[in-house]
Amino acid sequence: MALSRIVLCIYTLAVVCEGCCAPVAQASLSFPNSLRLTRTLRARVQQLLQSYKEQQFGDRNFEDRRLILNTLPSVTINYRSWLQIQDMQRLYIASHNLRTFWEHLEAQRQKLELEGEEGREHQSQRRNKRARPQLSLAQSILIVQLDLRDLLKQVSFQSPNPSPTSSPTSHSRSASPASSSSSGSSRWVSRLEGYVILRDLELYLGRLARDYTLLSAKH
Repeated sequence: MALSRIVLCIYTLAVVCEGCCAPVAQASLSFPNSLRLTRTLRARVQQLLQSYKEQQFGDRNFEDRRLILNTLPSVTINYRSWLQIQDMQRLYIASHNLRTFWEHLEAQRQKLELEGEEGREHQSQRRNKRARPQLSLAQSILIVQLDLRDLLKQVSFQSPNPSPTSSPTSHSRSASPASSSSSGSSRWVSRLEGYVILRDLELYLGRLARDYTLLSAKH
């Protein structure tokens, strides 16, 4: 009788441990794929950022680290604090932050379309050196959004129990600039916001790539 109880306890403990480890084990199979997608997306954002600065500011080398958007996730973290983050929490954070960036990109894309960026470029039919139609900024942002959505789906799959505290939609509402006295200044603020969004997204994807490198090595 005592032996059967011991066997039952061992079996129960094994089932509980298997249930706890299953999410990480299942997710680990896709960590390398997510790392590749993150790196690919980061390279695409880097290219878009260069095009954005050239078209909006007339200078591909435009840089202003003083500009920040409080509604965007923090892209920097202390190294020791970064190492101490638990695996599942690392994925929860990524899911929340990627969704926040996606919503900011969506707001920025809509602003570009309202400004008539799309219509002007279709009319002029600007072409690159290979005589192909050049994508507008709004179209390029949409392509990045599609890749970002795919990455977000992977992160959501890897973290089956999303953090109940994440509420990215509440942050995206405040991404728009405060009302300005003139449409000209408002448009300039919007351009600066677009720059900050792309700049911080590129930096965050670099951090996320390090997250996935660590997760791939551990699992």
